[in-house]
Amino acid sequence: MFRSGLNKGVAREIDSNTGPGTFSLFLPTPLDLTIGDQFDIYPGCKKRWEEDCALRFDNSINFQGEPFVPGDDEAYRSADTKR
Repeated sequence: MFRSGLNKGVAREIDSNTGPGTFSLFLPTPLDLTIGDQFDIYPGCKKRWEEDCALRFDNSINFQGEPFVPGDDEAYRSADTKR
């Protein structure tokens, strides 16, 4: 979220990290950015129990999903009839 400048209070999602200290935004800002604009960046969460909550943030106790329910790939798998 931008803390100063013409876009103060505007939040945008980072689309990609294009190099050290450089990134592109998913959506453009409503107004032009200027040198000296300040903003906060927070690490994202992909809602994965092990990769994000447990290993990255050490916060698995607050995970509110179902980490051990099989995903769509298992739900739609059929029996192997070629054996």
